[in-house]
Amino acid sequence: MINLMGIKIIEGHMLKAFLDSEKGEFIAVFSTSWCAFCRMLLKEIERAPPPFKVIDVDITDESDPTWEDYKIRIVPTVIAFRNGEEVARKEARPDGIALREVKELYEKIH
Repeated sequence: MINLMGIKIIEGHMLKAFLDSEKGEFIAVFSTSWCAFCRMLLKEIERAPPPFKVIDVDITDESDPTWEDYKIRIVPTVIAFRNGEEVARKEARPDGIALREVKELYEKIH
């Protein structure tokens, strides 16, 4: 795991272990290296960091079981977690996901 401008980056196959150890609320952005909308959303979060924890779950490897385990159909997909459990989700539209929508998702669980 590395930390880039306040966003923790983990590989998808490490997510279960992270969730087992992580308490509290946070937002996970499921992304790939080839997804322009993912990069735009993460850059937006870096420029205007929200007052909550955000992790970037890199699922670039299409054989990563995270795709199936978390029913990721499109990237970016943003999932809100509380104490390791999914509580809300937002999938990208054809034009991606805006930071405002990530904040609204967090507000639903907070």
